[in-house]
Amino acid sequence: YNLTLTGDDLGNYTIGGNPTSGTVSAKGDIYKKTLTVDVARKVKDYDGTAAVKDLTAGDITFGGLVNNETLSLDQTAANQIIGKYQETDGTEDANVARDANGNVIDKGVTYTGFNNALNDLASRDNTAQNYRVEGDMKTYRAADAKGRINPRTINAGDVDTTFDIARK
Repeated sequence: YNLTLTGDDLGNYTIGGNPTSGTVSAKGDIYKKTLTVDVARKVKDYDGTAAVKDLTAGDITFGGLVNNETLSLDQTAANQIIGKYQETDGTEDANVARDANGNVIDKGVTYTGFNNALNDLASRDNTAQNYRVEGDMKTYRAADAKGRINPRTINAGDVDTTFDIARK
């Protein structure tokens, strides 16, 4: 690159050993811009797993893009993201959360795999190759109201019972 210094303080600097102009060559790195991410509220019925179900591309929104760029995942990329419901201490938890009165309440949720999703999308959308999500994860606390596991309803036809006759 050919550079020229101007301004009142140009005497304080040199370019390639020259006082006001010179050629500089160097290798530069352009880092991916870090995005913020938001995931829509997800609610499911109890199924015995901590996995978030039915996450769609439309559930994921990115913020912090530059120059009016837009970025949306397709479903193939969204399938790279894994969500898990959590206890308040951050451990995975498949159970319904209840308050002291027995009311169903929200749970914490953590999502991982955003950078895998962006890398996958980059093969179909060049914009995605310029971005990343810090730490490759997003964690929500129960107070954020982003996830809930509802109790599963059991109907009469869902249960088989066998009774043995007790004899004395």
